[in-house]
Amino acid sequence: GAFLMGMVCCNNDPATIHSNTNHKDIISWTDQTMPIFTTCFNTKMPLLDHVITTTCSRIAFYSKDENMVKNVKFSALFHAFVTKYGTDIKRLNMVGTLVNTSEELKTFMK
Repeated sequence: GAFLMGMVCCNNDPATIHSNTNHKDIISWTDQTMPIFTTCFNTKMPLLDHVITTTCSRIAFYSKDENMVKNVKFSALFHAFVTKYGTDIKRLNMVGTLVNTSEELKTFMK
């Protein structure tokens, strides 16, 4: 979970998390990194609530990027996250955020 937290959470976006170790791991969401996130999500490793809510916020943030909403890797990441962490997403009241996001995706099967 801590590894994924460092990967998912980044400076200069509305969903920044600062770790307890006073360092910031910054990995941008790109064509090269999104498959790594997707693989991590598919393992359904236990994630802290704030990592799940931050991931929801990052997905919503990137869904406003015209290039990202056309990106198959972004849609795959979205699908893996929702299918593996759906119960947690619901418990944390983040479903509405992701429903709105899914409507923006151009490569997501509806």
